[in-house]
Amino acid sequence: MQRPLNPTSAYAPDAGLSAAAGTQDYGNGALPAEQPVPAVAARKGHSRAAQIAVIAKRPDFLVTWIAPWFVFTFLATFYTYGFMQLPSVCVILSVILLSVSFAFLLLRHRSHVWLPLGVTLFVATIAGSVVGLYIYDQVACYPAFYANSRPYADVVATQ
Repeated sequence: MQRPLNPTSAYAPDAGLSAAAGTQDYGNGALPAEQPVPAVAARKGHSRAAQIAVIAKRPDFLVTWIAPWFVFTFLATFYTYGFMQLPSVCVILSVILLSVSFAFLLLRHRSHVWLPLGVTLFVATIAGSVVGLYIYDQVACYPAFYANSRPYADVVATQ
């Protein structure tokens, strides 16, 4: 019987432990025949969506994707609504976030989370800045221009 998910994988719920109590499985797939497969997602009847749900609940996955999503959303919103009043703050914030992403890339040998977090934070910073500037240029700058335009009084529509 072939197992679709290696129990020593980082994404297996009980990674590295074989079905025998407390013994280590070194990745050769040799579990005793009388023991069940330990990975929850590898049991029969579990779909690919169940395997993805197991992966999506892991803290490493959440940190690697939620933090950059927040950065992208914040930068896009900040550039859209704040670029006319505070353009230097927008640029400084993007530079700070880019330097943080490069710092995470330099820390990639300390933990397995820093490299993916650095790459996704870099992409989120660039994409959030570009999307925010695009939305500002296409949509958000006109209400700001009209809000700062000169008001006219005593103008009759037939003149």
